[in-house]
Amino acid sequence: MVYLTLLVLFAVFLFFSLSDIRLFSDAWVELRLLRFFSILITGICLGISGSVFQSVTQNPIADSYTLGVSGGASLGAALALGLGVGLQEISFLAGSFFGALCSVLLLLALVRNMDLADSNRLLLVGFSLSLICGAFVSMIMMVLSAADLQKSYYWMAGQFGTWRDGLAIYLWAPVLMTTLLLSGLSRKLDVLSLGSDFVRACKLRPEKIVRHALLLGSLLVCFAVSLCGVMAFVGIVSPHLARRISLRYSHRDHFVYASFISVLLLLLSDCIAQSLFYPREIPTGAIVAVLAGPALIIQIAMQYSRFSKRNVGL
Repeated sequence: MVYLTLLVLFAVFLFFSLSDIRLFSDAWVELRLLRFFSILITGICLGISGSVFQSVTQNPIADSYTLGVSGGASLGAALALGLGVGLQEISFLAGSFFGALCSVLLLLALVRNMDLADSNRLLLVGFSLSLICGAFVSMIMMVLSAADLQKSYYWMAGQFGTWRDGLAIYLWAPVLMTTLLLSGLSRKLDVLSLGSDFVRACKLRPEKIVRHALLLGSLLVCFAVSLCGVMAFVGIVSPHLARRISLRYSHRDHFVYASFISVLLLLLSDCIAQSLFYPREIPTGAIVAVLAGPALIIQIAMQYSRFSKRNVGL
């Protein structure tokens, strides 16, 4: 944990050192501090939600995309751009938030009778919703203007440094509340990981725990989507790395480690995105995929290597 904290502090120093704006000036607050808060909140949301999704589905590839949350957010944002409802920025933000929320509620309605042992059904339904939303997004983007098309592309690729960074100062309270609720649910998630029979033996309802955890985790995704758009890979990679370095099998510990790793990954990716083709800036989500993809592949290869050696030893 100490090394991880030092890495995060180094990433924070690197992030603020990229700018030559005078510290604590109005421009520094608007361009750097708000961007940092946006990255911080997004990392916490995506790290914890990824841990929740992988825990309740007992599947290592579960995240906001495979469960259809990101797809619903993309569809809502595309509809807002296509219809041009009211103020474009506000409608764009509201469309993405409510699109993600509606997708979650639809998913929960479709799997309301799901048994814990049949978590594959949840993933299949979520992935189907994601594909359906993606098809509608493709059709809507065909009729968008060039300016709206570019805006939607950057949003779906995941981007910081926009007017949405200012929303971070309003979202910290609901994010904190949702995180505390999930922290209170962590003991039940620990029991849930032992199997549905053990959960029922403890006089708990596994389906109720799954629904509450999915709803709270999806709310965190909605907050993250509102700030930076669709940020792929973070919700998959950070829980994997958190389980690798965590000393105890506790969801509360996993939430903390996954949050640190997500913030570290986003800070480093955003620094590279700002400086790689300076003064042009590429979407942070593209750099996240470039960094996180190989890291996940290496981790899987190392786990497979240890498993093979263990079998050879037997």
